[in-house]
Amino acid sequence: MSDLRLIEEMCAAVPAPDAERLAALRARVMEEALPGPHRVLRGDVWRGLRRVARWPRLGLTLAGGVAAILAVVLVLALGGGAVAPPASAAELLSRAAGAVLAQPAPADRQLIYSDTTFYYATYAGHSSRPAGHVLVRQQEWQSPVSTDAFYRASPCYIDGTPGDVPGKAAACNFQGGYAPGATAYSTYAGLRTLPTSAGPLLSYLATLPGPDGVSQAERRWSAANLVAQLNPVLPPGFGAALFRALARIPGTVLLPHASDAAGARGIGIARTGSGMTEELLFDPVSYQLIGQQTTVLARQGSAAYVSVASVLHQYKFSRTGPGAGSATGGSYVYTSTRVVSLLPSVRGDHLARWTTYRGSQEMWQSADGSWPGVFRISPCHPGASCELVIPPGTGTAELPSYTALTALPLDPRRLASYLLRSSACSSAMSAASREWAAVSLMLGGEQALPPGLSTALFRVAAAIPGAVVLPDVRDAAGGGGIAVVRNETPALRMELIFTPGTHQFIGVQEILTRSFDGARAGTVWAASALTGTKIVNSAPVSAPGGSYDPPSCSYSPGFFASSSSSSSPSASSSPVSGSSSSEAAP
Repeated sequence: MSDLRLIEEMCAAVPAPDAERLAALRARVMEEALPGPHRVLRGDVWRGLRRVARWPRLGLTLAGGVAAILAVVLVLALGGGAVAPPASAAELLSRAAGAVLAQPAPADRQLIYSDTTFYYATYAGHSSRPAGHVLVRQQEWQSPVSTDAFYRASPCYIDGTPGDVPGKAAACNFQGGYAPGATAYSTYAGLRTLPTSAGPLLSYLATLPGPDGVSQAERRWSAANLVAQLNPVLPPGFGAALFRALARIPGTVLLPHASDAAGARGIGIARTGSGMTEELLFDPVSYQLIGQQTTVLARQGSAAYVSVASVLHQYKFSRTGPGAGSATGGSYVYTSTRVVSLLPSVRGDHLARWTTYRGSQEMWQSADGSWPGVFRISPCHPGASCELVIPPGTGTAELPSYTALTALPLDPRRLASYLLRSSACSSAMSAASREWAAVSLMLGGEQALPPGLSTALFRVAAAIPGAVVLPDVRDAAGGGGIAVVRNETPALRMELIFTPGTHQFIGVQEILTRSFDGARAGTVWAASALTGTKIVNSAPVSAPGGSYDPPSCSYSPGFFASSSSSSSPSASSSPVSGSSSSEAAP
C-alpha cells in the first residue's frame, strides 16, 4: 500500500479541525514555509493551455488536507531549514496538494485574470512535421461562475491556429465560451461540484473526452492533464484531489530538473503513452503548477518535437482592471450620462400609456482597448443585467478606443469621407442619412472625445444636407447649448447638442415631429446629457453577466440603444429597436 493511501486511511479517523484552527495552521505554513507572503502568487505560477473546459472542486478530504499541512510544519519544526527535494513523483504531488490547499479563492463577482506564454509548433500545408514554432502571449479574464471568458493574444494565434490576422504580429482580442456539457469542468464554481477524493475523481476522469483505443491509465492521465492545463486556478480541495489522483496513475515519473519550450523552469512529472510524453512543471519552492509540455516522440524517419508548451507568468483575482497614466495608455475613460426615455406601458396586447423613464448610465472604457471595461445602468430593475462587461479590444467602428479616435483626421472633408467608408448602415440609405448616422454613433456612443474631434464632427454634421444649426436648445436630460438638428424620419427629429464656441459634445435628444401611438408631436422621445468625464486608473470589472454590444449603424439616446442588451431595463418594452434610428423610429 502506498504512503499516500496509508496517510489517507489514517486521517479518515481523525476528527476535522474547526475553521479557526485550520486557518491558523495555514497562516503558519504561509509565514514559515515560504520565503515571503506573496510566494504562492509569484509571477510564474502556471496558467495552462487555453480552456476547452474547467474543473470543479476536487481535493483532499479535510483530514487529508490537514495532514499535508502538518507534514510541512513538522519538517520545519524538526529539520529547521530548507526542505529536501522530493524523491519521487508521488512525493512531489503530495507537496503540490498541500500547496494548492493554501491558495486563496476568488469571489463570485471577481474575475480570474491570467497571463500566459504558449509555445505552438507550426506546420506548412498538410505536413505532419512542424515547420517552425510561434510564441504567443495570452491574457484571459474568466468569471468563476460563467463559461464566458475574454482573451487577448499577441500575435493572433490561438490554440495552434492563426486567428483573424494571419501572419501578422498583431493583438487578437475575442470573447469565448464552452460547450454546455463542459460547464462542470469549465468554471471554478463547476470544479467545486466534482469529487473531492482521489478514488471517485479517477472514476470521473475516465468519463471525460479523450483519445480512443488507449488504456484506462492513459485516459485518466490525459483527462487529469487536460484539467490542469486548462485552469490557471483550481479550488483548493479539488486541486489537492487532482494531484493525489495523478499520483495513483501508474507510469508517472519524477523530473528533478525540468524546463519547457515556453520558458517554464522547475521540477516536474511526466508520463509517456500513445506516442507522446506529457509533462507538468511545478515551482521547486512553492510547488505551484507553473507549466506544461507535450512532446511527440520520435518515429521511424522523424525526430521527436514539442507540439505545445506553456508557462503561467501571473494570475490574480480582482474586481478592477489595472491601469495608470494618461488617456492614451493603460487607463480608463469614464463617462456618466443622465438619460430620459419614453417607455410604453402595455396592458394585455394594447398600449395603455407612455411613461417617462429617468436614470443614468456610466461607462469605463479602456483607453487603448487592452483591458475589459464596464457599462452600467441605474436604477437597475430586478432580473435585468444592468452591469455589462466591455470585452478588451483595440476598438471597432461601433466602439473605437480613445487611442483609435486620436488617429482620425480632423479636416471635416476627410473625416466625412472616413465616416461614410466605415458606416455599417444599409447602402439603401442615402449618403446623407448614412453620414448623419455615423456622426451620431460616434458622438453618442463615445461621448468622451479627443480635443478637436468634437469640433470636427460638429462641422461635418452641420454640412450634411437637411441639417440645421439652432443657437439655443435645451434637452429633457438637463443639457443645453447649440444644436445641429436633422429629421431622421418623417416623425422623429434628432438634435446633437454642443457647447457654444468650443463645440464640445454634451448631449443628444430625439423629439417626435408628429403624433405616434398616443404620444403627441413635440414629445421628447429620448434624451441623454453628458454629466461627467474623467480619466481613472481602474474599472469595476465584475463577473460577466452579459457583454456590451454597441449599436452598429446609428445612435439613439435612451437605455435600449446604449445598453444593447436584451436584458436591459427597456430592451423588451421600448418601441425603439434595431441598429438604426431610421429603422426603429416611429
